[in-house]
Amino acid sequence: MSEQPDKKTQAPSAQEPDETIREEVTQAEGSVLHAGMSAAEQTTKEIIDILGNCLTEVVEASGQELETLRARVAELEAENARLRAKAEHIDVINSLRANEGASVLVLCDNPDFSDPNVGVEVNDAWTNWIPMRFGGDNVLDALRKALAAREALSKKGGE
Repeated sequence: MSEQPDKKTQAPSAQEPDETIREEVTQAEGSVLHAGMSAAEQTTKEIIDILGNCLTEVVEASGQELETLRARVAELEAENARLRAKAEHIDVINSLRANEGASVLVLCDNPDFSDPNVGVEVNDAWTNWIPMRFGGDNVLDALRKALAAREALSKKGGE
C-alpha cells in the first residue's frame, strides 16, 4: 500500500485555486483596510454599487420606454378622438336626414369672411321644407347647431 505524502510536505506544482483566492482577498484586504472596511463590507458595498448601477440602467430604460409609451398613448388618444368625431359627423347627418325626403347639404368652407367658416343646410318638415342654414367653426359644429335647432323646435311644438 503506498502512502500518500502529507499535503504540507507535498511540493506545490501549481498554485491551487484556494490559494489564488486567498492572495486576491489578502490584496483586497490590504487596500480596503485602510478605508476602515472589512473585506466582507467592501464586497457588500461593491455588490450594492453594481446592483445600484443595474437598477439605475433599468429605471432609465424604463423611463425611456415610459416616455415612448406615453407618446404612443397620446397618438392613440388623438386618433380615437378623430375617429369619434368622424363617427359623430355621420351620426348627426343620418339623424338630420332620417325623415323621408329630408336632406342635408354641407357647404364649402368660408375662411375668408367673418361669418362662420362652415355651413350646412337642412331641408325637412321641421324647416317647413325651406332650406335652413346653420354655421359653425367646423362641419361638426354646424351639424350640432342644426340638430339642436330641430330638437328645440320639436320640444316647442310638443308643449
